[in-house]
Amino acid sequence: MADELGITRVPITIRDNTYYQHPTHWYPDGNIVYLIEDTAIKVHQSIMGRRSTSLREMWDVTSEPALGGFVTIPLEDSLSEFSFLLDVIMPHTCASPRISPERGWSTLIGLIQVAQKYNVDDVATRAVQVLDDVLPTVQNPDRNTSVYDDPDAVVQVINFARRSRSPQFLRPAFYALATQEWTNYPHPSSPLIRLSDQEDLMRVQQGRMRLQSAVIEMAIGRWENCNGYRAYKTCPQGGACWGGDEFAAENKRMRVELIDKLATIFSLDDDEAGIDRAA
Repeated sequence: MADELGITRVPITIRDNTYYQHPTHWYPDGNIVYLIEDTAIKVHQSIMGRRSTSLREMWDVTSEPALGGFVTIPLEDSLSEFSFLLDVIMPHTCASPRISPERGWSTLIGLIQVAQKYNVDDVATRAVQVLDDVLPTVQNPDRNTSVYDDPDAVVQVINFARRSRSPQFLRPAFYALATQEWTNYPHPSSPLIRLSDQEDLMRVQQGRMRLQSAVIEMAIGRWENCNGYRAYKTCPQGGACWGGDEFAAENKRMRVELIDKLATIFSLDDDEAGIDRAA
C-alpha cells in the first residue's frame, strides 16, 4: 500500500489490529514498538530510555508484550509530532540541522510540546530557541508579524505559550489579537472562544479598550493629528515628512512604546510578561 506521496506502507498485524510500519523509524533490530494512530514505530529501548525518563517509566506501566514478544506501547500523541521528536533524538548521519526555522512555527510548537511532555529537555530548549527567531517576542516584537494576520494562529501561540511556560511570546500575541477586526469573526466561530484560559479572554477584551485609550493618549500630540497650518508648522521637517520614512519610523517607535506597556494593558504579572525580576 502506498500513501499520497507514493511511499509504500508495509502493513503489520498487532493484537488483531492492522498498523503500518513507520517509513523512517522502523528499525529491524529495535526492541520496543510504539503505536500511534495507524502507525507502528519500532525503535531501540536503550536509546529511548537514555533520552526520556518519562518514556522509560511507561514501559512498566502501559506496555504489553506482542509482536514476537517485543514491548508495545500505545501513545495518544500526534504522529507527525512524535516522528519529529524521533528525527531529532535518533542517531543519524544527516549534516543539516533537524531543528530549523524552515520547519515552520507550528511544527516547532508541536515538537516543543511533545518534547516537554516526555522530558526531553535539550530538544525542547533548542526548539524554543529556534522559535524565538521565528515568532514575534518581547525582545523582537516586529519579527514576522504576518504570522498573526490569522487570528487562529495568534490563539494557537497564546495557548502554547501558556502550556509551555514561554512568556516571551505572550505580549506581542495579545497585542495582535486585540488589534484584530473582530467584526469579521462572529461569536460562534470566533477564535477568541478557543483560548484555553478563560482569563485570557477577559484580558483581550479589557486590554483592547485600554489599548485604544493608550493609543489615543500617545497619538493626540503628534503633528499629523493637528490640522492645516499647525500641522505644517509642527512637522519636524516643515511638512516634508508627511507620508515619508520619518512617518513610518515614528509609527514603529510608537508601536515599540506600546509593546512596553502591554504587561499593564493586559494585566500580566512579571512571569507572564517575560520580565526578568532581577533586571
